[in-house]
Amino acid sequence: MPPILRLRDRWGREIVLTEEIWFDHVLPGHRELAAHLSAVERTIVDADQVNRDAGASNRENFYLMGALPDPYQHLYLKVCVQFQRSAADAIIGRVVTAFPARKIKASEVKRWP
Repeated sequence: MPPILRLRDRWGREIVLTEEIWFDHVLPGHRELAAHLSAVERTIVDADQVNRDAGASNRENFYLMGALPDPYQHLYLKVCVQFQRSAADAIIGRVVTAFPARKIKASEVKRWP
């Protein structure tokens, strides 16, 4: 499926979000994100914190506080991105999920800042 988002994170890595993930995975469980695709983009580009995922070594979690409107403005938006090397040896990230989170998981290792 074609990407609905294609952008670069602070390290210049390409990250995509496909229609399949957005419509078939994210939105069914998190309808509050339906009108906030731009918040997902902002979280990847301007994250408050980026952590290595506790359960998957090829995933990173991007967190941004206040990315969503009331009543979610006091929560983080968490965007989980899975990275892999392309045939051209570039690192490409694919969003695997996104959702509001009360806190940053303590078991994740901070990558940035």
